[in-house]
Parts: sequence; structure tokens; C-alpha cells
Amino acid sequence: MSTTKERRRRLHRPFVLSFIGICYITSPIFNVLFNSILYNDELRNAFYRYDNTAVLLLLITPIVGLGIIQVRPWGWYSFVLHSLAMLAYNVYNVFNSGNTYNYVIFYNSVLLLGFCAYFLRREISAPYFADEERGFRRSARQLIEKNVVINGHQLKTLDLSDRGLLAHWPNCDLSPGNEVHILIEGDQPRRGGIVRISEDKVGVAFRAGAPVQQEYEFQSIE
Repeated sequence: MSTTKERRRRLHRPFVLSFIGICYITSPIFNVLFNSILYNDELRNAFYRYDNTAVLLLLITPIVGLGIIQVRPWGWYSFVLHSLAMLAYNVYNVFNSGNTYNYVIFYNSVLLLGFCAYFLRREISAPYFADEERGFRRSARQLIEKNVVINGHQLKTLDLSDRGLLAHWPNCDLSPGNEVHILIEGDQPRRGGIVRISEDKVGVAFRAGAPVQQEYEFQSIE
């Protein structure tokens, strides 16, 4: 039971990512409402204040939000392309419009840049292109080479964090989801699970629970 909960927790989307997706899905509604209040106009008339480019960008926005929440490659690409188009459109309006609405455009641009900075981080973008559900990394990995024994195989870590490791493991005979016993040099034995296999590299997530009995030992540590 604890292993299942740990796996589900690891695969859970970060709150900020869900927040961005929801903002994109609901933004057309709030955008039209804001314009209606700003210009003291009826809701149906506020929509006609948008030019064709703005209407197109507005209609695409909820689709981008769905791609973000579903964690799909097309969602990542659509977010990047849509963000660039929105930034270009906002910058154009800032330099070609002389009303107070410029402040709102500037605010939207800053918020969009913040979303982009978060979304383009490697630990956030990587799961969008994974072949399997590898989850979102919650701890920074450090490039540390250590001896490690995984199910009796003597390997070397490529990076290591308090939640998992990446090891050089050519011809790994396991599959994502398989449970493993781990013994890291200078550490206590623990349980883990395979989360991804890429060429000669294997990603392992540590599992919660009591320490396991040491079943494997290093034959030699260089």
C-alpha cells in the first residue's frame, strides 16, 4: 500500500503546473469580463472590442491549458508557441496604443514571462517528452559518481538526490515499475523502483518505508 501511495505522489503534477493550466483554460472568460468592467460595457459587446488576432489567441488558450494539464508533448510545444505569439502581440500593443490599457498588457506580459520561466525548467519540461510516466522531479539532482548495488548489479551513479538516482546500467533486464533493492556506498540499504530506462541509463526512485535488510554487498570499492 505504501509503495502505491509513494508512486502516485511522485507522478502527481506540481501545484504551479496545474495552476498554469487552469489559468489558461479560464483566462478567456476572465479576460472578457475584465474588458466589460473596464469599459463599463455589456458582456456581449466587450467581446467585439478584440481584433482578429486577439480573438484567435483567446480561443486557442484553453486548448493550450488542456495540453499543459495532460502532460503531453503537443501541450509543451503549444504553450511555447502560444506564449511567443502572446508576448509579440502584447509588445506590439504597448508601443502602438496610448491608453491606460497598456498597464494591463504589461502586467499580462510579466505574468506570462514568469509562467515561461517555470515551464521551461528541465525538471518541469522533461516529463512531457518521456516515454513512460517518470513523474516530476521534486529534488535537485547532483552529479555524483558513487558505487551502488541494485539487485546484485554493481553500478555507478550519474546523479543522486534524496529521492532517487540515475545509474549507468547497460542492458538492464528490468522494466519501469519493477521494485529493486539498493545499496549505495556509505549509505543504508533501501527499497526503490525503476521509473525510466533510457539507452544505458536507468532512473530509480526511492520508496518510503522501513530500511530493508542488506542482501547485497560490494565485492570491491575503488
